[in-house]
Amino acid sequence: MNLFCKFVLLFVLVTSVKSSLATSESGSGFGYTTVKIFNQMKDGSNLTVHCRSGDDDLGTHVVDVGRPYQFRFRVNFWGTTLFSCNAYWRGKIAGFNCFDAKRDGKRCKSQCVWKGSEDGIFGYPEGSPNPDLHYAWR
Repeated sequence: MNLFCKFVLLFVLVTSVKSSLATSESGSGFGYTTVKIFNQMKDGSNLTVHCRSGDDDLGTHVVDVGRPYQFRFRVNFWGTTLFSCNAYWRGKIAGFNCFDAKRDGKRCKSQCVWKGSEDGIFGYPEGSPNPDLHYAWR
């Protein structure tokens, strides 16, 4: 095998390891980003979310009040990882990108927090008590 073929093989192996693998497991490990979506409905109603990327469909999950739905993943080698979600509440929907590597690479490097309330879905920068993103119900 010539040197070029070895380089290509090594590149493919490295990018495979660095690919965006999502799990619905809790916790976070080295190099992972965790997305947490909380239900803060004051009336006690459930929030339903369905999240996916170009590679992973995480399915539909019902989020109880005060409890998060969470998943973790690694940003891909190219820094183009994108996870989008639809949230459903009382016949309304809010679509949002819960993680966009271009937007969130520095905004929420290890943890992205989202909170659903009667006013919509709110995104919080890592470590901040104040939301910087808002998606209204429609």
